[in-house]
Amino acid sequence: MSKQVVNFPHDLIKDIDCSKETWCIIVRMLRKWTVAKKSPPFDVWKVSMILSDEKGDRIKASVARKGHIQRYVKDLVDGGVYQFKNFEIVDNDDPCKIMFHAMIFFQEHDSPIPLYAFNFVPIKDIANNNAKNNELVDIIGFLQAFGNLVDHKNESRTTKKLALTIADQK
Repeated sequence: MSKQVVNFPHDLIKDIDCSKETWCIIVRMLRKWTVAKKSPPFDVWKVSMILSDEKGDRIKASVARKGHIQRYVKDLVDGGVYQFKNFEIVDNDDPCKIMFHAMIFFQEHDSPIPLYAFNFVPIKDIANNNAKNNELVDIIGFLQAFGNLVDHKNESRTTKKLALTIADQK
């Protein structure tokens, strides 16, 4: 994949909404992960990622088309800077999300996007559901208490869960 170095007009994450169909963003991939099916054979059914632009705004993006997942797993790396065009916006109240599909164009880019982007939120705002964009929040706190590791059963399997109490300065 060749790197694009030409600067050209592009959109910022804060401007993304459902008002138009053609968007172009230049972002750093802060994190990428795969999500497996919840029943056998537990294949990967989705790749999700957190993207950040030059202003430090973040958005969640996903690809769930079976024939395209490997392209995103193989070609995109955490920390890489990419230009994305022709993606779908999924209106999820607040925030909107990006859904990648077969016709999306992406390539590496040389823009100076910061390595990290944080959205620090007081723990009480998270607990009271007052955090804006509550899927993408960061906290600084300390572990105040923790419970026992317990089995949690759902329809298809058993997982382990641990209850934590995190406190901040306030």
